[in-house]
Amino acid sequence: VVKNVLPDLYRVKVLPATVYATSIKLENEEVPEGQLDLRRHGGGALTVTVSGDMGRVEGTVTDDDGKPAPTINVTMIPDQDKPDWHDRFQNRITDAQGKFTFPALVPGHYTVFAWKDAQRGAPQDPEFRKPFEKLGISMKVEAGSRQTIDLKQIDAKKPPQ
Repeated sequence: VVKNVLPDLYRVKVLPATVYATSIKLENEEVPEGQLDLRRHGGGALTVTVSGDMGRVEGTVTDDDGKPAPTINVTMIPDQDKPDWHDRFQNRITDAQGKFTFPALVPGHYTVFAWKDAQRGAPQDPEFRKPFEKLGISMKVEAGSRQTIDLKQIDAKKPPQ
């Protein structure tokens, strides 16, 4: 029970990151996108249903010569129309064989990039990615799915013409 909550707009966030919300309801009304609006509503019972049935994506990155590309920053960019897209963003660095694994992804739509020489944090910036958008691979991650994807490295210092 939480008392004396100010009337405002809140976002319901589920922790730890090993689970995600499949449903959020205030009384019997679904709370869209986890946006809890208490500006006009007095409150009530909040029910959050969670699942740990995450998706898994793994793969290999190759360079321009088709050889495995080590130390490449692979990013999973979730649907940016979702208010929690920053929370769902993930990145991994490829190993010596150019392999990567995302063991726990919240189901949804993602665009995958494999960055060579991208500055730290740059791939999270939509303006940085804009010239490279056509080089990203769009994919849908389903609950409990396991997918494999092969990527070509993208030279962050050379935007496509």
